[in-house]
Amino acid sequence: MNRASVLLLIGLTVVSGASTPIRYEPRVVDVHFAFRQRLCPDAPASGGMGVANDQQRSVAEFLGPALREIVIHQVGDSLVTFTRVREHVEEVLARRPHGFSRYTPWAEGTPLATGGILGTLRYRGNRTGQLEISGLHLCFQDSTGVVWWARVAPVDRWP
Repeated sequence: MNRASVLLLIGLTVVSGASTPIRYEPRVVDVHFAFRQRLCPDAPASGGMGVANDQQRSVAEFLGPALREIVIHQVGDSLVTFTRVREHVEEVLARRPHGFSRYTPWAEGTPLATGGILGTLRYRGNRTGQLEISGLHLCFQDSTGVVWWARVAPVDRWP
C-alpha cells in the first residue's frame, strides 16, 4: 500500500453486514511482514486438535457475539484501498469452513507481502486477539485467547 493510500485510510470506519465495525488504524505489528510465509508463526499449535464445523457456522459466527470491533493495522501491497481490505475481511468472515484447527492444517505458504492483513479483534470486556489473513487462509484468537486456523478455499468450505 502506498503512502497516499495510507493517508486516505486513516480514521475511516465502516460497518460490515454482521454489524461488526471494521476500522483502519495503521501501525507496524510485524517488522517482518513483507517476508513472512506463515500465519501466526509464534502462536502455540496443538497438533491434531480442532473442531469440525458440522453446524456450518461462518467464521464470524465462530468468533461469537463477544466480538465488538475489528481493527486492521498492516495490509499487503495489492490491497490498495480500505474498501478492498474491508470487503476481503467481510468475505473471509462470511465463509463457512469445514473445520477450525488448533494448528496450521495446510502445507502451502501464506505470504503476507501481497494480500496479507494483520489486525486486532476487540472483544467485550477489553479482551483482544490477533487476526491474520492471507488470501483464503486465516489465523485468529477467539475471545478466550485460543488460537485457531482455517482455510476457506472452495474445497475447504460449505457451499
